[in-house]
Amino acid sequence: MTISDEARSAGAVRLHEIAAGLAAVGLVTHLHRTPAGTDLTATLRLPGYRDIEVIADEDGYTELRYWCSLTSAPAADVATIARLLDMLARSQSLAIRARQACEPVAGYDGAVTERAEGAGMTGPPTIWPSRDESATKHART
Repeated sequence: MTISDEARSAGAVRLHEIAAGLAAVGLVTHLHRTPAGTDLTATLRLPGYRDIEVIADEDGYTELRYWCSLTSAPAADVATIARLLDMLARSQSLAIRARQACEPVAGYDGAVTERAEGAGMTGPPTIWPSRDESATKHART
């Protein structure tokens, strides 16, 4: 386990504990501290296969990343994803089982999207074009 610095928040302490647990079961873990907070990357390396990664941050956001075989049947990929989702849905640590925070999540200042022209904007536009307007606009460009 690689630790870049001492934990400075409850979320960072939690990530340190998770990193220690994942390292104990064979994953390579790295904790990264940035001005925005701490995040964890844990990697399961299986010889002859692509890595499986878990990425988590102080706010509890967690990603599981893995590669599906391009030669497997799509139904096999669906079955794998469905089994993973079923296990997550049964987990007592899943956030949907807890009440949603009334306050903004630490370090999150709203959705940021980028338009095709490259100009950023925060959040969705206040008026969405109808399908017909959007199709007409794209047909003209």
